[in-house]
Amino acid sequence: MRLVPQHRNVLAAFALLLLFGGAAHWLFVRPLNTELADNAEEIAKKEKRLQRTGLPLDSALLDQEIQALDRELSGGAGKPGVVALTRQVLETFTAMFMNRVTGQYGTAEQFRRNADRVFFQSDFSRIDLKLAERDVFLAPAILGISDESSSPHIYQLILRIWTVERLADLAAEAGLTVAQADGVVVERKSIKVKAADIRLLDVCGYNLADTDKIPYLIELPVEATLLGELPQVKSFLRRLTADGNFLPATQVEIFADNPALGKYHDGRQVTVTGVRLQVRCSAFFLLAPIGSLVPANGSMPGGA
Repeated sequence: MRLVPQHRNVLAAFALLLLFGGAAHWLFVRPLNTELADNAEEIAKKEKRLQRTGLPLDSALLDQEIQALDRELSGGAGKPGVVALTRQVLETFTAMFMNRVTGQYGTAEQFRRNADRVFFQSDFSRIDLKLAERDVFLAPAILGISDESSSPHIYQLILRIWTVERLADLAAEAGLTVAQADGVVVERKSIKVKAADIRLLDVCGYNLADTDKIPYLIELPVEATLLGELPQVKSFLRRLTADGNFLPATQVEIFADNPALGKYHDGRQVTVTGVRLQVRCSAFFLLAPIGSLVPANGSMPGGA
């Protein structure tokens, strides 16, 4: 059967419609279906993650949970929130050296950048002479640094010797003396004297992210052996975190200085004359401004 021209035109139009329809499905509908499937899969994954958090999936309940968390962060009813407490803690445990730093350099960042060896050597000598007047003789072999120490981080050397000074000052204020180390002597005024048993440990830095080039906080640990009586030890341990000091003890061991000395025991308590205290303390210094870690508006860094 021969097709009349009208039939051929209809068939050609139908073929074109099929062609355009297939092209439209391939170019537009198929990508949309793929995107919808991907979105549905992503939504399902997020729902599973939310379920694992224990948070409600209902929007009204979730809003209530968010408001409760916001109150916990910001505080209320006369009670400080987590943000305010965090700022207070950061200010408290990093303020011990900050007055010195701001008076000399202005900011912690300027201190980190501009602290120089001349200032370090001068302050080291001042502290060395000051402690020597109390018969506390610093020996580089035990202390771990000297006025000739070099480092790409001069500010850390300064903070470390300040930490030694503060520990020795608090011990003296409590009536304790720094013990002498066995087998190590230093020469002072042509006289050999036993070195003090006080040593610096490695500085520890804390980063917020693996990509941080400098730590936001550094810890400056120091160890010492001190001699005295139990009431003096108690006084010393209290002073470590009082009156503007924050040099908390991270390790404490107390021994009878001379076990041969008399003891009294009445079934409830033991009195020992003379004790030896081995203590490890840490000072802290904040390099990042507190506002960059805990903004005053209550939002946490990196948070929504």
